[in-house]
Amino acid sequence: RCQQLRSQKKCEYFDKAGLTLFTQHALNKPHDIEDLVKIGRRIEACSYFGSRKALAQTDLVLMPYASLVNERMRHSLGVESLK
Repeated sequence: RCQQLRSQKKCEYFDKAGLTLFTQHALNKPHDIEDLVKIGRRIEACSYFGSRKALAQTDLVLMPYASLVNERMRHSLGVESLK
């Protein structure tokens, strides 16, 4: 459903201004996933795509070990190197 709404440009949570605002809030301090969902709900922005957008500006990302060692999962998260 998400992909369908985005492709039709009908998703109310997937707009450039909202994602930019989400990124600013997300990068303000460390957050866990529940905090990011709350931020997304509060500012009415997609927490999934907002988090992915914020990744490009981070120095450190914490994730479950299982996500780190799984090559397919790493690739989907944009983690190219284990260095």
